[in-house]
Amino acid sequence: MGIDFQNKPVINQLSSAVIGVLFVLVAISIIGYGAAVAIPKNILAPLHEFSPTLAYFLVDFVTIGIPLAVTFYFVAWIAERFVGINKYYMLAAPFVIFMLYGLIGNGISNSTVFFYSAITVAKILPVLVSVVLLSRSGKNEIGA
Repeated sequence: MGIDFQNKPVINQLSSAVIGVLFVLVAISIIGYGAAVAIPKNILAPLHEFSPTLAYFLVDFVTIGIPLAVTFYFVAWIAERFVGINKYYMLAAPFVIFMLYGLIGNGISNSTVFFYSAITVAKILPVLVSVVLLSRSGKNEIGA
């Protein structure tokens, strides 16, 4: 079975999903390093008094979410440049499924569903914004 015009969309989506799984493996490492970042008490305490959920949302957004979005953009650039993939939603789908699975495992079994939902959104939101921005770019080209 050769790659012809009939099989190219299927192979493109399958390649996107496989590279998305590789992105999940990199994301696990980024989440681990981001969770290990120490935030000084004098920076976090005033916001923590106002809303602990908002404080941890912002910390995870900055220390985990933004690096994940930058890494996703880099992985999408490599996938576009070397493999010719332009299905960014399929590239992000394994990561979103992985994060939602973690939310189901941790958040729903505990009484703090809102807290775990906010933390999960802080990690997923920048990646989803990257998917939307890459999909809307002219002819799905990445780069300046």
